[in-house]
Amino acid sequence: MGGVASCIYLLGSILPLFLIERFGRRTLLILCSTGLTLCFLLVAVLLSIGTHSAGWGAVALIFIFQFVYGIGWLPVPWFYPAEINTTRLRAKAQSIASAWNWLSVFAVVKITPIAIDGINWRTFIIFAVLNA
Repeated sequence: MGGVASCIYLLGSILPLFLIERFGRRTLLILCSTGLTLCFLLVAVLLSIGTHSAGWGAVALIFIFQFVYGIGWLPVPWFYPAEINTTRLRAKAQSIASAWNWLSVFAVVKITPIAIDGINWRTFIIFAVLNA
C-alpha cells in the first residue's frame, strides 16, 4: 500500500509543472485545500460506518488525498517564500519556511498514531477542519 501511495503522490506532483502558471498559486491552493477537506470528511464518514468495504473506500480516498496534495500543497510552499521575498531576505525566508515545513511534518507524523488510537476516525474530522 505504501508503494501505491508513493506512486500516486509522484503522479500528483508532476501536474503542477503544467498547472501552476496556468491557474496561479492561490487558485491551486484553494482548490486543493477544498479537495483535501472533502477527502478527509469522506474518510471520517466511511470509517465511522466500520464495515470492510467502507474501509476500502477510505483507503481509496487517502490515495486521492495523496494525489490532490501532490498537485497543490506539495510544491507551492517550497518555492513561494523565495518568490515573495526580496533578494536580500530570500535565503533566510526560504530556510525558515523549510524548517517550519519539516517541523510541521514531524508533528503530524508523531501525533497522528496517538490520535487514531485515541479518537479513531474522528482524527480525520480534525484534519478536515485544519485543511478548510
